[in-house]
Amino acid sequence: MSRHDLIQTICDNGIMPCWRADDSSAIIDASKALADVGFNNVELTMTMPGNLRLIERAVAELPASTIVGAGTVLDAETARAAILAGARYVVSPALVPEVVTMCHRYDVPVVIGAYSPTEILAAKTLGADMIKIYPAGIGGPSFIAEVCSVFKGIRTAVAGCVLLGDIGDFIAAGADVGVIGMPQIAREAYAERRFDEMQRIAKRLLDVVREARTPEAMRRRADDAAKRYVDLDGAKQRAAATR
Repeated sequence: MSRHDLIQTICDNGIMPCWRADDSSAIIDASKALADVGFNNVELTMTMPGNLRLIERAVAELPASTIVGAGTVLDAETARAAILAGARYVVSPALVPEVVTMCHRYDVPVVIGAYSPTEILAAKTLGADMIKIYPAGIGGPSFIAEVCSVFKGIRTAVAGCVLLGDIGDFIAAGADVGVIGMPQIAREAYAERRFDEMQRIAKRLLDVVREARTPEAMRRRADDAAKRYVDLDGAKQRAAATR
């Protein structure tokens, strides 16, 4: 699968589950359960203990259709180690040119973190296969809509301070993928190995993405944004509420 096709496959799904947990003993089993209900990728962060072995296990034990990636990659050496362990995509929360170079040397797609327009343009110029808008929750869906209107054709994942209840709005605003913190979406269920509860939430998230991508939802979000733009009274009320 080409870099373009792999990123497209993740974008078609719309959700990127990003694992960052002290207890990684059940991540493989939980990821199998999530794959059963439609998640087609998993990001395993390099901050977890035994991270490279976890990537190797995920590649060997998860369904072949599950795309295993490495997250929180901050340098080229870590990117290379993750790729050699089997990672098929690499995610960095920051703009690190050396990570892009290393990933493309192995023909592996890279998701690069950026926030400001200058950083986004720099990531695009470097050849990032997808741009992770981080922390996206600070700017909100309207910020993503502006980014997508200026930087036509970029693939975007939203992460950082993004609430589950807001993912639909981000997708309707133009984001391709919502990154969700794992096991934070169901911390107790993970601790108790109640994977059926995690599956319930996962199915709901996939439904949210599908609904947000309908023309009606996208038009509704655009109409609401246009009304807020010219609502002077609403702006005054919001300003007063923050005093």
